[in-house]
Amino acid sequence: MHFLRADKHRADVAGFAGDPVVRTPVLDEVARTAALFTHVYALSPIRTPAVQSLAAGAFPRTTGCERYGEELRPGPMTFARRFALCGYQTVACGKLHHTGMTRCRADCAAAAETSPWTPTW
Repeated sequence: MHFLRADKHRADVAGFAGDPVVRTPVLDEVARTAALFTHVYALSPIRTPAVQSLAAGAFPRTTGCERYGEELRPGPMTFARRFALCGYQTVACGKLHHTGMTRCRADCAAAAETSPWTPTW
């Protein structure tokens, strides 16, 4: 399972979303067979609390992160942690704002070394 989240553009600015100008062949292929969430609302206008809320399934006031730059406390049960407890290998890559970036880079490197999956694009 891959959970892809992009917050650098509007939701309709992609080929699979109907934009006639933008070319996004890789995203279009992923979207063809993926579950797409088309009516999603952020729990905060600030990216860090919004991303942490998504990961933990809780409001910013519950996660303890309401400002930019605050990291998620160790307590909240994230969806990645739930998968890990069920025996799945989980990897966090990118600017998640709920893991330290040093840890994130190490996790990405370890996953790249052990993953049997090689991207074809």
